[in-house]
Amino acid sequence: MDSHTKQGILHNTVFIFLTKLVDIAAGFATVVLLARFLNPGGFGTYSFVITIFLVAQPLVNLELDKLVIRELSTAVSPGKIINQVYTFKSLLIVLFLPLGLAVLFWPGFSHLARALFLCLAAEVLIQYNLLHSGLFIYFHKTLYDTRANACAKMFYIVYLAGCWFFHLSLDAVFLGYLMSHAIRFAITRRRVQALAGPLRFSLSKQKALYLFKEALPLTMAAFFIGLTFRIDIFFLKLFAGMPAVGLFQSVHRYILIIQIVPVAVTQAIFPSLSRMSAEHSSRLYGRVFFLLNACASAVVMINLMFHEPLVLLLFGPAYSPAYQALIILAPVSIFLFLDYLNTLALTALKRQRFLVISGSAALVCNTLLDYLLIPTLGLSGAAIGTLSGYCLLFVISFWCLPRALHPLARDKRFWLNALLLLLLMLALAMGYNPSWPLRVAITAGYMAVLFFTSRTAQLLSELRLLWRARREDRS
Repeated sequence: MDSHTKQGILHNTVFIFLTKLVDIAAGFATVVLLARFLNPGGFGTYSFVITIFLVAQPLVNLELDKLVIRELSTAVSPGKIINQVYTFKSLLIVLFLPLGLAVLFWPGFSHLARALFLCLAAEVLIQYNLLHSGLFIYFHKTLYDTRANACAKMFYIVYLAGCWFFHLSLDAVFLGYLMSHAIRFAITRRRVQALAGPLRFSLSKQKALYLFKEALPLTMAAFFIGLTFRIDIFFLKLFAGMPAVGLFQSVHRYILIIQIVPVAVTQAIFPSLSRMSAEHSSRLYGRVFFLLNACASAVVMINLMFHEPLVLLLFGPAYSPAYQALIILAPVSIFLFLDYLNTLALTALKRQRFLVISGSAALVCNTLLDYLLIPTLGLSGAAIGTLSGYCLLFVISFWCLPRALHPLARDKRFWLNALLLLLLMLALAMGYNPSWPLRVAITAGYMAVLFFTSRTAQLLSELRLLWRARREDRS
């Protein structure tokens, strides 16, 4: 890999990371404000409405934001590809709008009609924003997306604070949700047109069929995965009520919000992986794999050792029943971090059909465990189902990769580390309560071993050298 490609990856990584850093800050602020403003029951209703659209989102998106990067990486005429994908996206939105409107009149949803309508309008803008983000990654102009995202998120945080101060209704919260996505769309569309030229509607039947064929496995996998990790909400609502949904979603959303590192790194290397064969991409994949594993392990240890103060600080005493759920969900970060990488590697190598297998298996596993465990264990049952689903998703997607991309098949450190964290989670879940000085000592010792091993230290050193070289080139 030449220095230009490395610096392109670093550029994308830095600004995607900044975008996700804005997301994590805004996500924390949003979750905390909503949790304290709406209480567990109201926060459960909010999560339920958002979940309906998040589950259906892959059916409209068709994962075109990922597919367009792969197609552009090998395209002779990028402008033509962009217009075709943009047209295909608009066609999908038009086709799914009637289905979205039908949800408003579904029996049992009438009391949520206004919130659902505002969410539907926001979903149209979200679809275009996803596509714009993919284009910015390809053009190495992710700084524009970072700025637009920061403007939209800052507006939404200030708006939510106003809702809290003036005691406005849940409908006002969803109105702000719509307005924030409108702000991001207005900023990013102008920048995309400056980079790619005027966006025209242009799509042949042959190209539409090709895009649909390539996107279908990705869409099915994303739908199964999205449903897998939101099916808990429906079972909790059925067996335990909306307050239980609010308690579980508070810690689950916290776990999902902190996934900025894998998203930033994997999206940045995706164009390079798309240009490489399996043999040539094994070195890049292996380095990123071990770096993400180290970061994920650090996150897991912090969540395990300091679960009580984290919940109290972020959500307040009303959410203290969620302690146990956070302990069980903590190891999820390892599987989530690495599954992001596996998903994009399979997509880049045109093996996305295997994602359907991993997604459907995880859905069946989580559904069965939720049905069996939630009636008796409540939040802990939902957490066990979610953890098992994430674990199965990672294992299957990993073994579906080409053998050239298996850097850890004989690396005992990875498996021993995962086993250690799972055993620690079991001990804490079963009542082990170490003193605070011991928790701090365990965490500090673990971090020292984790980030000063030869492999991780070498990777961090390479990142520093790349960043220094980029600064010198710019100056």
